[in-house]
Amino acid sequence: MPAQKSMLCKGFMMKALNRKLWRDLWRMKGQVFAVTLVVMSGVATFIMFISTMDSLNLTRNTFYRDYGFADVFVNLKRAPESLKDKIKNIPGVNHVETRVSADVKLDIAGFSEPVTARIVSIPDDGRPLLNRLYIRKGRLADPAKDNEVVINENFAQEHGFGLGDRFAAIINGKWKKLTITGIALSPEFVLLMRPEAMSPDFKRYGVLWMSRKALSTSYNMDGAFNNVVLTLYPDAKLSDILDEIDDIVKPYGGFGSYGRKDQISHRLLSEEFRQLQTSSKIFPTIFICVAAFLLNVVMSRTINTQREQIAALKAFGYSNFDVGFHYAKLVVLIIFTGMTAGIAGGIWFGNMLGGIYMEVYRFPFFIYILRPGVIATAILISVSSALAGTFHSLRRAAKQPPAEAMRPEPPAKYRVTLIEKTGIGRRLTQPTRIIARNMERRPVRTFLSIVGIAVACATMLSSGFFKDTIAYTVNVQFVLSQKEDMTVAFAEPTSRRALFELKSMQGVNNAETFRTVPVKLRFGHRSYKTVINGIEEDGRLHLLLDENLKTVPVPPSGIVLTDYLGKILGIKAGDMLTVEVLEGSKPVRQVPVVAMAKQYLGVTSY
Repeated sequence: MPAQKSMLCKGFMMKALNRKLWRDLWRMKGQVFAVTLVVMSGVATFIMFISTMDSLNLTRNTFYRDYGFADVFVNLKRAPESLKDKIKNIPGVNHVETRVSADVKLDIAGFSEPVTARIVSIPDDGRPLLNRLYIRKGRLADPAKDNEVVINENFAQEHGFGLGDRFAAIINGKWKKLTITGIALSPEFVLLMRPEAMSPDFKRYGVLWMSRKALSTSYNMDGAFNNVVLTLYPDAKLSDILDEIDDIVKPYGGFGSYGRKDQISHRLLSEEFRQLQTSSKIFPTIFICVAAFLLNVVMSRTINTQREQIAALKAFGYSNFDVGFHYAKLVVLIIFTGMTAGIAGGIWFGNMLGGIYMEVYRFPFFIYILRPGVIATAILISVSSALAGTFHSLRRAAKQPPAEAMRPEPPAKYRVTLIEKTGIGRRLTQPTRIIARNMERRPVRTFLSIVGIAVACATMLSSGFFKDTIAYTVNVQFVLSQKEDMTVAFAEPTSRRALFELKSMQGVNNAETFRTVPVKLRFGHRSYKTVINGIEEDGRLHLLLDENLKTVPVPPSGIVLTDYLGKILGIKAGDMLTVEVLEGSKPVRQVPVVAMAKQYLGVTSY
């Protein structure tokens, strides 16, 4: 019987505390709403970034797997089809597919600006082993016709192309009218960008797919190829296979093989994922830390104003645990409301962010996933940070003796501060001394306030940082360094006669020549594939700049590297660099590094 009375009494006491809990929440509704919004923002951004990153990774991996994205890519001048078997016999190589590909110029009615495209062959039976096409609309090109092509979706949307529309292309010097039979996506061109470009331009660069027979006939490639893609077995060593492939294709004008990680579409997509992962750590951390700080302030003030209530509760038999648990529930309820809204908002924002990425990174589908572990992590971080931020206040509420809590809070014990001891205080005004004393007497609160203000300022500055950075980069790169208004590229090196013809054109003020050669640079155990740009010594359109934006003269001999390329190779001015040219007879030379140039876009040499 006494035990039953004790249980009934305990239940009544808990009900009374619960009623007090809801009354406190209603009384603090403005503060609760503010904290809830901050918690919701932190959880939503965490869920949004992590779920979007997981979803994009799953979407990319599924697309790569289902449509046979290659592991290795090789470009060369021309090789007989019999070379395929030699590449296939390299240990570690799984599937090999040869192709014909080339850059072509397009003539689109109603669009006067230059348009180029990469044209790639597909087998005449329409079933490529690797880099298969996802046909969004229409069908593949008929191998019996030499004027049918499939185009990539971005390019089609920018120009408003549909099935059956026609445009012209200059294929191996011959003008040909082409008909669109399909619109497709490919794992090879998830992000479509011209190799020498700094950003995507879907209106001026596209991809065309044509039957192997038609394209081979146009480029005299019957029984030959100039492009190879292949996949490897899981235990294959990529570096050894690349070396063997380079040795095999070297007599046929190979430009150097490279793995998937250096394929431009995959590489840019991986870099974007890395930035997304960084954002998933920074922004939620800011919101959650702010929420913990706000909760600490709210709970401290609430407990200070409820000293008499705490004393009364303890006088009626509530234990330290009961009081502490009561205020902990108050914190958890506030956090729970924010977490619930944050999880729902994070899912919604995640789908929206995924849709934005799908506008640029073209996948045929988007698989949105939210792992239970992500939700559990968000809950754990939110609750633990909130309780950690309010631990001192909760502990103080639980340990207050009833007799002490019934009295008003005693004044703080003050001591002589450092400014009085050093005599600095006599030189300060009275308000300034008060501020300095409060800062010294509450070092933790002062430190947290400084950190909070610093983070707030950093967040505000970072929002405008990117815009200013891009503006500065564009000014240095395209106003101070590369001053040309237009660049004309030739399929093959040509004579200076073309320069004089360009200068004679109406509207041309000045023109300069340059020569670009693909190379592999080596220094010690490090290497990097890039190009050497040969520019005119007394040129005025393309200037090399140092980190002070002063002109770096073009040396009569030796090589100038961009500063970032120098860091990659671990080389400095005065060192000897090994240059392996990847075209022609492929000479290998030892060249002195003369200087380093500051360049914000591109990793190249001069």
